Amino acid sequence: MHPNSPPPRHLLVVKLSALGDQIFMLAAVSDALRRWPGLTVDWVVDERFAAIPRLHPGVRRVFTVPLRRWRKAPLHGRHWRELLDLVGGLRDTRYDIVVDGQGMWKSLFVTRMARAADTITHHPSDCGEAPSARFFRRRAPATPHLHGAARLRALMAAALDSDAARAPDYGLATVPLPPGADAPPADWALLQPHASRAHKRWHDEEWIALGRAVVARGLMPVLPWGNDAERAESSALVAAIGAGARLAPRLDIATWTAWLGSARLCVSTDTGLGHIASACGVPTLMLFRTGPEAVFAPANPARSRALGGGGHWPERAEVMAALDLALGATPAAIPAESTGAIRAEA
Repeated sequence: MHPNSPPPRHLLVVKLSALGDQIFMLAAVSDALRRWPGLTVDWVVDERFAAIPRLHPGVRRVFTVPLRRWRKAPLHGRHWRELLDLVGGLRDTRYDIVVDGQGMWKSLFVTRMARAADTITHHPSDCGEAPSARFFRRRAPATPHLHGAARLRALMAAALDSDAARAPDYGLATVPLPPGADAPPADWALLQPHASRAHKRWHDEEWIALGRAVVARGLMPVLPWGNDAERAESSALVAAIGAGARLAPRLDIATWTAWLGSARLCVSTDTGLGHIASACGVPTLMLFRTGPEAVFAPANPARSRALGGGGHWPERAEVMAALDLALGATPAAIPAESTGAIRAEA
């Protein structure tokens, strides 16, 4: 921002997917609100991930885009009506700036729908589709090898002069348990074995050994599920772990976020639920076979660790040692080099 610019009043965030990236963007939104109290923040997101921005108390309005449905039937009359409603909603407000954290043609399309005085996205080298960056008024400097949250916070710093070097605040500390929802157990740990692709799924025998180690340390391992296949997988692991393990009820994102406020530990593959746990301050061990794990590591580096990577899962002894450290060690300080406040290129 120019030093003599008036304080911004309205910010539009365009971050369409995916679930983990939505978590990372929450910290950038908190940075903007901390820098500019009174700023109104709206957010455009794929409808599949809309629960995440709605958790942040500083987000005023969430616009949803049914990307998957639009791709499957682009000429369906309902979809044209949804598009017209989206355009009308985005043009209700004159935005001081649109911050596009996606850097792709589809997010550029959404950005162009809004009435905005300024637009900014990542440096072309950090964009999902580099040529799209040339159609924004500004581009942030390149941020190679930064963690996903740090990169989005650097983008927000370039857009609104926010402080990206402070400890991240994901806005999830006070998410209440929804009325009528099941309460979490006492002294429990989340074990999240599921993954979107087979090569990202740790071996069952390792999850069983880990679950038994968690029970031996006085905690109840709780395994989640989101569909019938995951329920069968989690049920089989719970049975194999034995007494002390529990299958979670089916919970939505808001309820999981409220549950995680009381969790003692999370062990997860690179999935959204693991990132939510870390953002909630839960000591989190995230397991990788492929990376880059430095970019997709858990959201809170002070209380979380990425294990494995480079084509290999972590050894069982390494996971067990990290388990004991997570349950007994004092959290270290957040690295000062996570990001600095970076100004944008014109």
